[in-house]
Amino acid sequence: MWNDETGFSLIELIITIIVISLGAGVIYSFLEAVVSSPEPSLRARALALGKGLMDEIVAKRWDENSPLGGGNTTSPSTTLGPDGGETDRTLYDDVDDYNGFSEQDTFSDQEGNTIQVQGVRRWVRVDYIQDSATTIDKNTPSPSTNPTNTKRIVVSVSTPSGEEFRLVATRCNY
Repeated sequence: MWNDETGFSLIELIITIIVISLGAGVIYSFLEAVVSSPEPSLRARALALGKGLMDEIVAKRWDENSPLGGGNTTSPSTTLGPDGGETDRTLYDDVDDYNGFSEQDTFSDQEGNTIQVQGVRRWVRVDYIQDSATTIDKNTPSPSTNPTNTKRIVVSVSTPSGEEFRLVATRCNY
C-alpha cells in the first residue's frame, strides 16, 4: 500500500534535478576558467624576459656619438637601429641599436646564454619623442619625426595565451 506522505513528488524531483544541474554548470565553468587561465609562472618568466632586455638596453649609451658614462651629444645620430657593423646583439653599444630587435621561443642574454620558453616573443621599438612631452604613450608612434634629445624605448612581450605586456622607458641626451 502506498503512502502519499513519503517519497518525492514529480515536482520535487524536477526541482532537485534543476538545482543539481545549475550547481554542476557553475563548477564546470569554474574548472574551465582554472584550466584555461595562463600559467602564473609562464607569465612571470615572460615579464622577466622583458625586464631583463629593458635593463640591458637602458644601461647602454644614449647614442652612437655619446661618450661612455653619458654626456650631451652635440650631433645626435639621425637614424634608429644598428649602426654600421653592428650585425649582432653582442655588438650593440647604444639604445637605438635595439630598434626592431625581436626574439621568439629561444632567448639570449648579452653573454650568449640561451633559454627556451615556447610560445613567448619579445620585441623592441625605439623612437624619438618631443622633449617637451608631458606624457609618454606606450601605444602610439612617436610624436616627433625629427631627432630630439629624448628617446622612448618600448619592450613588448607576448605569451602563448595571447597576453601582451609592454615595458616603457625613456632616455635623454644629457
